[in-house]
Amino acid sequence: MPSLTLLCASLGYAGTFTFQFDNTADGTVTAPIVGTGTFTFSTDPGNGTFGLAAFGTTQFSFTFGAATFSDADIQTPLSNLLLQISEVSGVRYLNFGGSLGGPFNGSLDLVSSSSNLSFQPGFGSLYFQASQANFGTYEAVLDAVPEPATSMFLGAGLAALAVLSRRRNSARSNRA
Repeated sequence: MPSLTLLCASLGYAGTFTFQFDNTADGTVTAPIVGTGTFTFSTDPGNGTFGLAAFGTTQFSFTFGAATFSDADIQTPLSNLLLQISEVSGVRYLNFGGSLGGPFNGSLDLVSSSSNLSFQPGFGSLYFQASQANFGTYEAVLDAVPEPATSMFLGAGLAALAVLSRRRNSARSNRA
């Protein structure tokens, strides 16, 4: 049943936090949204504070105005980066923390050819772009993904349908 294993792995064991940035430093993200981003990971460690390695394979991607940032733009030593996942009313949120170490002393500093992006240390919800003089609030929310049990039931149902289809086709072949 390799396809069932692949189906379960692809549906239930990874996640993406979606980021929104505004231009107010009031702690809540409100329109206009001036930037977006994602943090994708292969292992969900649950709620709490973790080093980046706890998330397995990861990928960062931010678009802020005309500037884009990816893993290649991270200037903070990855061993310094901490990620905190909290849950409020069933919604999971992500904030960055750690021991600084990047050029702007943020918890996560990114520098592209045209701009920079720095996240507030200490698991705060603020960001800044020194090169653009932008400052505001960010929010990172976990996208809904099926639970592993849901994926297993879906995979088992698909496997059962495949077996029934084969039996039906085999019975038709034997009659002919």
